Amino acid sequence: MFINDWKVVGPELFLGIAVQLLVVLGVWYGSRPPYSVLVRPIQALSILTIGLTLWLILRGDIFGGVWNESFSFNESTRLLHAWILVGCLVALALANHKTVYENSLFILFSSLGMIGLAASQDFLAFYLTLELQSFCFYILAASRRTSQYSTESGLKYFILGAIASGFLLFGGSLLYGATGSLCFSDWMLLSMVEQPMFFGLGMVFLFVGLLFKLSAFPFHVWTPDVYEGAPTFVTAFFALVPKIGVLALLFQLLATSFYSSIEQWQPLLVTAAVGSMLIGALGALGQQRLKRLFAYSTIAHVGFILLGLATTTWDASFFYLALYFVMTIATFAFLLSFGYRNVNELAGIGRSNPVLGISFALLLFSMAGVPPLAGFFGKYIVFQSAVASQMYAVALVAVVTSVMGGVYYLRIIKTMFFAKTDEITMPVTISPLATYLFAASLAFLIFFWLYPMPVYVFAETLVNPISNWI
Repeated sequence: MFINDWKVVGPELFLGIAVQLLVVLGVWYGSRPPYSVLVRPIQALSILTIGLTLWLILRGDIFGGVWNESFSFNESTRLLHAWILVGCLVALALANHKTVYENSLFILFSSLGMIGLAASQDFLAFYLTLELQSFCFYILAASRRTSQYSTESGLKYFILGAIASGFLLFGGSLLYGATGSLCFSDWMLLSMVEQPMFFGLGMVFLFVGLLFKLSAFPFHVWTPDVYEGAPTFVTAFFALVPKIGVLALLFQLLATSFYSSIEQWQPLLVTAAVGSMLIGALGALGQQRLKRLFAYSTIAHVGFILLGLATTTWDASFFYLALYFVMTIATFAFLLSFGYRNVNELAGIGRSNPVLGISFALLLFSMAGVPPLAGFFGKYIVFQSAVASQMYAVALVAVVTSVMGGVYYLRIIKTMFFAKTDEITMPVTISPLATYLFAASLAFLIFFWLYPMPVYVFAETLVNPISNWI
């Protein structure tokens, strides 16, 4: 029985042991000149480690239960773990070979935290796995050691992240005091019988910390600075992967532990969703730096994801997140392929390289939600869920902010095709692999309308094990 129990967490154990071995390898050889000799080998070994872990997860048997009363393992968590590892693979593939080898190790460590977070079943497991990933993120944000902007972004992220962690701990302590338990299932049972004292307040503090991790209003202020200051592949990693684990945990809490308190948390989520959509749309309008612009775009997309949760249309949120995931891969693969940083650098690209200009324009149209591209389907299903829940005013705000988002995306397209410039910046391929990822992601977004069912099924599979309890 003991051996069978440990087989359940075999992939996670393999990942943890492999990371430790790579750390020893780095310490042993990384202190000897030339110091950059380990960057490519450890990056390759990290990709291999993630690939093997992904293979172990997908080929293993489905446990369908809770391990050690702390982590759940079922078809939903297996898909979540695979999704997180695919995102880490993409981030490692996009990493610049000129960076330090420790960055690959921090991505591995954070992946271990994220897959633990997605499977957490009690507050202690949730908090420890969340902090494991968070500490890695702080270091990654400041990993460009010669840049004061990177150092500033890492410091801001760390200070504000520490405050958010304080809110999480305070909320967890209130919930423990109210229920006498750290298990999410106990919170659900007790909240269905009665609302213990301080239960609602603890829930609010817990939401504050989670909304910070999601870059949602009003805890979004760190996002543009961190995205701008961090190395571009790190920004891609932040935009791609962390939201998966946090959204999975937030969904689990809303659909089980706090479902009986829907009258208390639904207005909070609706406010966060509307605020995120407005701040994201308005903040991006005047941006000239591409990474800051896409940071505000991320905030707006998070608003749509939260709106799906607020209407209890859980699969709509995961469906939207899946499409956002592909669009983000395409966006940062484009930036890393050709090294563009400012909107002005794109001037004349549509004339000098029509294929590249049209490709990026199609990606921007998808992010704006123009049919028949994939982004339209994500926004449509969220609009539909808001209308079905009779949140007509919120649905109207979502439509208006989508139109506003189209304005700043059209501004980029106008710059590429119609801006007058004496000097056209010719695109130079920096990363061939990033170019391939951009092409593959764009093809998915263009032809998604032909067969969207797999993504619908994927989103429903993620929510079914929990939503069936309600």
